[in-house]
Amino acid sequence: KPGAGMPEELERFLAAGPPPIVFTLGSSAVMVGANFYTESIRAAQKLGRRAVFLVGIEDWNCLPNPLPEGMIAVGYAPYGELFPRASAVVHQGGVGTTGQAMRAGRPMLVVPFAHDQPDNALRIQRRGLGRMLPQRRYHAASAAAALRRILEDSGYAARAAEVGARVRAEEGVTAACNALEAL
Repeated sequence: KPGAGMPEELERFLAAGPPPIVFTLGSSAVMVGANFYTESIRAAQKLGRRAVFLVGIEDWNCLPNPLPEGMIAVGYAPYGELFPRASAVVHQGGVGTTGQAMRAGRPMLVVPFAHDQPDNALRIQRRGLGRMLPQRRYHAASAAAALRRILEDSGYAARAAEVGARVRAEEGVTAACNALEAL
């Protein structure tokens, strides 16, 4: 649903409390995410944190209805609007999702599934922008422990904010055009 904007129910949820943790599997892993979302609900409960679950627009990821207090699941929301309003972003490490979380300046917990995701996750971890948790070890206790570390160590948020400011200041299209013209 690109171009659809932020769902009204999500806007109301975001306005009603502190920044939530956002859990998403992007477009590449969303089809295999049922366990990811179930464990994520439990992790958010362990932390006593509000949470947003982006579950995709298909029926692959059926979450409990109703969700626990302080949680909402939506099929789609534009990352560029949602991520800046998050306390942290938990995602699969795809390049698009990683780039949007970096642009938003939010710390990340990256749970790689395949492709370039493990490399992206390691790069995020080495830069101090977040942590990596392998998908096979992702469960409520491990996710809560990693998120607690990310959310309580202000260094993650500071480094993520610094990188976010740099990314937002880039003029990528202009730089790419200049590089192509120089060739």
